[in-house]
Amino acid sequence: MRHIEKERDKTARHAKRLDTEIRKIEKERDKTARQAKRLDKESRNIEKERDKTARQAKRLDKESRNIEKERDKTARQAKRLNKETRNIEKERDKTARQAKRLDKESRNIEKEKDKTARQAKRLDKELRNIEKEKDKTARQAKRLDKELRNIEKERDKTARQAKRLNKETRNIEKERDKTARQAKRLNKETRNIEKERDKTARQAKRLDKESRNIEKERDKTARLAKRLDKESRNIEKERDKTARQAKRLNKETRNIEKERDKTARQSKRNDQIFRFSEKEKEKIAKQKERTNIDVMNNERDRDIRRKRKCREDSAFCELERIRKSVKRNNLDYRENEQTREKSAKAQKRKDPHFCRTEKVARKQRKYGSTLTETISVFNKKIEEGPFYVCTCCHQTWFSHSVVDSSFLRKNLPSEDVAKFLTKYISVGGKEWICLTCKKSIQEKKMPKLSLANHAQFPTKPEELELHQLEERLIALRIPFMQIRELPRGRQLSIRGNVVNVPVDIQPTVNSLPRQFNNDITVPVRLKRRLSYKTCDFVENVRPQHVIIALHWLMRHSQMYKDAKIHLDEDWEAR
Repeated sequence: MRHIEKERDKTARHAKRLDTEIRKIEKERDKTARQAKRLDKESRNIEKERDKTARQAKRLDKESRNIEKERDKTARQAKRLNKETRNIEKERDKTARQAKRLDKESRNIEKEKDKTARQAKRLDKELRNIEKEKDKTARQAKRLDKELRNIEKERDKTARQAKRLNKETRNIEKERDKTARQAKRLNKETRNIEKERDKTARQAKRLDKESRNIEKERDKTARLAKRLDKESRNIEKERDKTARQAKRLNKETRNIEKERDKTARQSKRNDQIFRFSEKEKEKIAKQKERTNIDVMNNERDRDIRRKRKCREDSAFCELERIRKSVKRNNLDYRENEQTREKSAKAQKRKDPHFCRTEKVARKQRKYGSTLTETISVFNKKIEEGPFYVCTCCHQTWFSHSVVDSSFLRKNLPSEDVAKFLTKYISVGGKEWICLTCKKSIQEKKMPKLSLANHAQFPTKPEELELHQLEERLIALRIPFMQIRELPRGRQLSIRGNVVNVPVDIQPTVNSLPRQFNNDITVPVRLKRRLSYKTCDFVENVRPQHVIIALHWLMRHSQMYKDAKIHLDEDWEAR
């Protein structure tokens, strides 16, 4: 009966609702009844529960759910045709969302739901592309408004900063950006466009002085941070070195670089503090390099060659000598220099390798490092003979064995100058002193062969001015030796032993003719043995000069006194 009654009521209601006016009256009545009921909170809750239960019961049927969705969709679309309704709905939804989001748990649930929905949609490639296009169009439409663009930038910036507080997120972002850039740069055209864009952006920024300064500081800070890592420093050095080498293959680029560096250095060196710091830096760098013995040897060879080349100019040598002499005028400086050099050499000479190297270097300095240099040094040394006379010992020396004595005159006490230096002028109108005497004087010792030590050569008397064969006639000893030319240089050397043969000169003296004319000469031939046919010496001797020389020797030489030579003084009377 209830079922029949329900059907009847339903049919009656359908019949009534065909009339528009009745439908409106019924709606108004239902609406008023509902509003009256909802004034009571309990009734509202009962109604909500009932509607909820009814909806849940309906939704258990898939077909009912789909019908409901379609109906709701159609209703929403119909409503949204009215702009005002759309705005009201948006405001309502916005308010509802904001109210929900005040609860953290609701926010997380909503995020998860949205995320799941997006992931489900994005499984379909076509939907992904549509979504991308839609988002792109929406963003482009928004960005036409400058204010919105700025708001978006600030929002994105804040979001990125918040994310980057997490180190892991920062690393992931870096890797992602790096991968994306690498993927793009595989295309040459994209690379060129990116370069041009970056170049234009940098040029535009650098027009502003403040931006340039900020960029410089940023780059400087970044470089300093990188350089704290030794490996990064080495990689950077190698990269810069390779780049410089590639550039310097072009001669014009090299010249431009040289001029630029020269101008920059000159400009910087006007600052005294910079000059001092530069010297210190170079000093530390050189000390570090010189720990490598090969570098040290190369540097030494280079300096030696450079100094030798410079010292070919007499003006440079003079300047160098003046500089050193000015420094060494200070006694403390000289003593410190000597002590420092002595300590340094003593420390170095503990190493056998250094001793060998020093010996080789000393030989190379003296004789040259190559055969050509050695020959050149030798030829230069023998250009002039031993014409330089030492003012202290009066011996003759080559040019490389003497120095100008003006230095000693300035630095020695006046009593030492008067004692050792005799003002003897020789080559070039200068007073020279040999290195042997100079060393002894500087060490405050008496030079062994100096005139002050009574080591002067005796003056040769006029009576002994004889020719070579005349000397042999009255010589008590005749030395026999082999003298030959050396294979190089044509100098003479003694070969084998030297034999001094004693000679009895009495028969020779008795054999000299006694003539009254003092200017007479006698031809004499000297043989080694009488049985030989050839003669070693052939010369005209002066008997009178020989007799005078023999008289002088008998009076002044103990050797001749002991020889008991007898001269007949009465031969003129007979």
